[in-house]
Amino acid sequence: MDRSSSSLLLSWLLVPVGAILVESALSLPRQPYTGLLLKNALVAEVIPGSPADRAGLLPGDRIEIPAEQRGRRFQRRPLEDRAPAVAGRRAPARVAGA
Repeated sequence: MDRSSSSLLLSWLLVPVGAILVESALSLPRQPYTGLLLKNALVAEVIPGSPADRAGLLPGDRIEIPAEQRGRRFQRRPLEDRAPAVAGRRAPARVAGA
């Protein structure tokens, strides 16, 4: 096994990569499963049988931020700060059809 200084440097580069992977894995519970793939606020894909499919979302739909939250801050991902919904109750987000 090569024990040169270059292999030691490469070993130390694994530390930040490992930290990023751990942080990513720990953040998964904060990312709700919606069954849709967003590009900005546009629905790019809806997974069949998912909550988004059952809600009737279609590719090309645009998810809009409710008026009471528009002034808070710019959101690149409009579902990022949403609280989990209660089954059978309407969500506060509005969808504009394609």
